[in-house]
Amino acid sequence: MPMVPNRIGRKIDAHRFSILENPAELGRQISGDETAIFNVIVSDALLTRFQPSTAGLVVRNWFELLRDGGSVITTVRLHPRDIVGDPAAGVAQFVARAATAAARHSTLPGADDGSLVNAARIYANKMTSHDIGDACDVVEMFTEGGFAVEIEEIAAVRGEVTAATEYLRLVARKLAVAV
Repeated sequence: MPMVPNRIGRKIDAHRFSILENPAELGRQISGDETAIFNVIVSDALLTRFQPSTAGLVVRNWFELLRDGGSVITTVRLHPRDIVGDPAAGVAQFVARAATAAARHSTLPGADDGSLVNAARIYANKMTSHDIGDACDVVEMFTEGGFAVEIEEIAAVRGEVTAATEYLRLVARKLAVAV
């Protein structure tokens, strides 16, 4: 359980766990019991790494991991139907940006021996983003999963291998479970 450096006066623990596994097991690993244990879950474009049929399971497991009133803060890549461009050129540009960043930050592990640039190339060639629907579909996935969506906004940002990609920025709060 590595601790993230303290920059704001709060302790933050980071955990690595497959979100497709049983959330109660993560609770047992971290706190010794099966109860919801997190106040917030943060991810960036994670849902689209899963097939549409599996993305709903991710949202349900997030729900199980959060305390009542806890929040998911995430982005979801949207997949417009009119994407054009050369994927190979996008990969080359992504790798070039990684090389520039590595040169700027030569004190980072792997930055000076080319392994960071090689890792960027492997990532860009293997990265898959599945279409899990439009913004309304994503919001519906969260509301059906027991969340109240508090923030939803679409923004165009530079994608890994595309010049511009639309993302849904979303904050969803877990509603209290009726007993």
